[in-house]
Amino acid sequence: MVRRRTTSLWSIWQTPLSWFKTDQTDWVATRSAKSLPYWVALAAGLGLFLELSIIRWHGSLFSLFGFYKNFSLLSAFLGLGIGYAVGKRQPIRLGFVILFLCVQLALFGGVKLAGLHHSLRNPVNELLTMGLDGTDGWSAWFGVVSFLSIVYVLNALTFIPLGQIAAALMGRLPNLKGYGFNLAGSLAGILAFTALSYLWMPPEVWFVVVLAGLIAMMGASAAASPVVVICGVLFAVFSVFEPRPLRKNVYSPYQSLSIRPVADDSRVVVSVNQLYYQKILDLSRENMIRNPAAQLSAMSYDMPFQLSTNPDNVLIVGAGTGNDVAAALRRGAIHVDAVEIDPIIQQVGAQLHPEKPYSDPRVSTYINDARAFLREEGRPYDLIVYGLLDSHTMLSNLSNVRLDSFVYTVEAFQEARLRLKEDGMLALSFSMISDGLGHKLFRMLKEAFDGQEPIVLQPGYDGGVLFLAGGGIRRIATLPLPNLASRYASYTGHVDLSTDDWPFFYMPERKYPTSYALILIALLGVSIVLIRAFVQPDRRAGSITSSWVFFFLGAGFMLIETRSITELGLTFGNTWLVIALVISGILLMACAANAAIAYLPKFPTWAAFAGVALTLCFGWWFTGPQEVIAQGAWTTAFLCVLPLFFSGLLFSSALKDTASVATAMSANLFGSICGGLLEYHSMVAGFRSLYLLGLAMYVGAFAAYYWQHRNQVKVTKRTTGKPALRKVAASH
Repeated sequence: MVRRRTTSLWSIWQTPLSWFKTDQTDWVATRSAKSLPYWVALAAGLGLFLELSIIRWHGSLFSLFGFYKNFSLLSAFLGLGIGYAVGKRQPIRLGFVILFLCVQLALFGGVKLAGLHHSLRNPVNELLTMGLDGTDGWSAWFGVVSFLSIVYVLNALTFIPLGQIAAALMGRLPNLKGYGFNLAGSLAGILAFTALSYLWMPPEVWFVVVLAGLIAMMGASAAASPVVVICGVLFAVFSVFEPRPLRKNVYSPYQSLSIRPVADDSRVVVSVNQLYYQKILDLSRENMIRNPAAQLSAMSYDMPFQLSTNPDNVLIVGAGTGNDVAAALRRGAIHVDAVEIDPIIQQVGAQLHPEKPYSDPRVSTYINDARAFLREEGRPYDLIVYGLLDSHTMLSNLSNVRLDSFVYTVEAFQEARLRLKEDGMLALSFSMISDGLGHKLFRMLKEAFDGQEPIVLQPGYDGGVLFLAGGGIRRIATLPLPNLASRYASYTGHVDLSTDDWPFFYMPERKYPTSYALILIALLGVSIVLIRAFVQPDRRAGSITSSWVFFFLGAGFMLIETRSITELGLTFGNTWLVIALVISGILLMACAANAAIAYLPKFPTWAAFAGVALTLCFGWWFTGPQEVIAQGAWTTAFLCVLPLFFSGLLFSSALKDTASVATAMSANLFGSICGGLLEYHSMVAGFRSLYLLGLAMYVGAFAAYYWQHRNQVKVTKRTTGKPALRKVAASH
């Protein structure tokens, strides 16, 4: 074995500051066989819990991470993968988890104090972002990418000790048993984070849970160590860099909300993940008399109801804090269904809106995903109003899917049309940031309404443009209103319409963003440097080929998991709870597959490969978003979990005979990083293409698996003189 030169990074682990000179390697060796499975579960659960916490934490501090949270996710995979690869061959410094969390916080605090956070703009110039300007020039782009790369490295270093201790603990158990408790712990971790999200707990509480888990594994002496002191400083710094005067910060299951009054004004401003969302306005007749300057705001919110013939039954999508609901009530609506996905935003409106629209008996409130609500059986509407949707900046906490993308698709507008009466009208307000986006929205509404061109008005409030479509606009077309339809209809630039398969509304056209590719190449380079610095490859016979098997399995699973989350979220609703249940279901499916292999040790691996290949081909050939939805929700669920189940069978089948479960898990996580990068191919080819990419990864896994067993046959024949074909065939 080639001896690798000790790097400066490893020197941190080997000669740590005395504060962190706690090595849990001996602690792992002294755990009793009876308690070992539970420690494995704790280590795995703590890793997943911290992963989810970091993703939310990064996004709440900098809006940049809210749009590109995959950076936080992939860096966590990198750190865990390195930790599994190293295992207990190096000191296990659990205190470093807290150390590198503190370093991250110091970096974030320094950036904010220096005012540099204003320069952290959108580095992907081909993708528009509401509220986040693009980078201007290569120097600004390089600055953002450098910041992302530094955070990427620090976050990976945070997770290395958690991967180490999980690998060391699992190494003392049989492969399948250790992996089974790893899955069970991961499931517990996501359920714990889901419970805290339900209770609207802030990051301070998340990190208290992490600290408690670390102390449990570090021993009682850790309670008096400087680790706890530093953690206390960490929470103290939170209160400094999240200023509380005149501001109330609340953490919903989706995002961080800041609520503050406007100086010398009765209005309240709500921000989401550091970006402006909405003002809570008093547009009552009494206030209009006192404050004539609010006339423009009142006209903008009242316009859809003034132009509708009989706005008796109204649906408001993206009801927010209640401005649109209040306008509907002022204009005499008999019944209003108000749909809002974020419970805290709705509650803020219920408590702070001066007109108290959510308290009116004519209003029914639904905390739900707009698409899921539109597909439910219900009353037909005279008017469907799309507010200035907060989901421009809101992302699902447990998925990389843009929620608003599935609100703004041709299929979504077709579903809304089905809920309109014959002379009903759809009114969509949008803060227009480019003529190309206006042209795209114009064409999507035109296609959804069978070629009928929408009417486009510009009320003026918050840069909003009002699109009107449906049978009810025939009368409006005769009115002397300044229709801007020709402006967007005559746009000459190329745009591609957003669909459920390609829901990237903020991308004008289908093309792989060059600037995004450069960022991914940079992060891939950083990943390779970290892996080479920490991981010494195992060059024993067959180990390299075995690692490639698990690498391809990880990449393939990441791709089909993303596709399944997308389809199931689209079917059942992209709410935080649905996504949490979907991911929990995926872990349960992996547990079931692992148990099946444990009880059926002779299960042929080729059958699992065939099952994955056939179900992926079926998914690509026979299903698309609308086709699956038409077949029913539970049919969709069944079609989505089949490839995941066979994938679980395949992984556990390969794992049971591997020499090192830690090496297998490490390679699998590195493959997941590759799958996460390949996921961006959907920005060109759509989400359906992930079936084919996943299939390609599993073909690669099969080739590596076949090559591995072919070499085993040669070795057996060379050492015994017998081909041992029966034994190898049985292992298949």
